[in-house]
Amino acid sequence: MANDGAVLFCDRPATAATFDAVVADLGHTRSDAQTDFEVRVCGNGRGTCVRIEGTKTLALAIARRLARTMKRSVRVFTASLVGDGDDFDCVVDDLLVAPDGSTREGRWAVDLTAEHGSDWGGICDGKAYFAVSAILDHAIQEALGEALDGPTQYLASPPSLGAPRLDDLARQARLAEAAQLTNVGGRDCIRIRNAGATITSFVSAPEAETLRRALGAILG
Repeated sequence: MANDGAVLFCDRPATAATFDAVVADLGHTRSDAQTDFEVRVCGNGRGTCVRIEGTKTLALAIARRLARTMKRSVRVFTASLVGDGDDFDCVVDDLLVAPDGSTREGRWAVDLTAEHGSDWGGICDGKAYFAVSAILDHAIQEALGEALDGPTQYLASPPSLGAPRLDDLARQARLAEAAQLTNVGGRDCIRIRNAGATITSFVSAPEAETLRRALGAILG
C-alpha cells in the first residue's frame, strides 16, 4: 500500500485522451509494469475521479494541467501516512485548483481530521498500511456520492536525460507552477516558479536544448 496518494475530481467526464495528454506533458507514458506509477479512473453522473499513488506535489501538478486543459476547476484530495505500526498519523488536504492555477481550500480535510485526527485507526481498522487507501476511498465517496473503483493503469516515469542534474531540473520543472527557458546576461537558464518563489539555474546551450526537447509544453 502507498504512503502517499491523491484523488483528483472534475465535475465533468475526463476522456482517456485528455488524461493521457496531460500526463504526457509531465513526461509519463502508459506502461504494463505493475511496479510503475498506479492510476485508477472512475466516475458517474457527478463527474470523474482520478486516483493516483503519488505525492501531493505530483497530484497538484497533474491537477493544474488538467484544469487548464478542461477549462474546469479540479478538486484535489491528498493523504499521507506519517509513522507506522500502532503509532501513526495521517495528513490530509483538500484544494480546489482553478484553470488559472490558483487554489482555495475545501472543508473535507478539516472535517475528516476533526473526526479521525485523534485516532486514524478508526478509518482503517487500525491497519496503518491501509490508512491512505481508506482515506482515498472516503474522498471518492465525498466527490461522487458513492464509493467507486476503476481499472488499474500504470504510467512509466520520465526517461533519464543522461545526467542527474538535468533529470533533477526536469523533475522540478514538471512539478512546478511554471517553468521557462530564457537567457540572462547572455547565458541560458531555466527559471522554475513555486509558491511565489522563482529559482534560476544556468545551463549550457546543449543542456538547454535537451531540456527544451524533453519538457515541451511544460515551458512557458
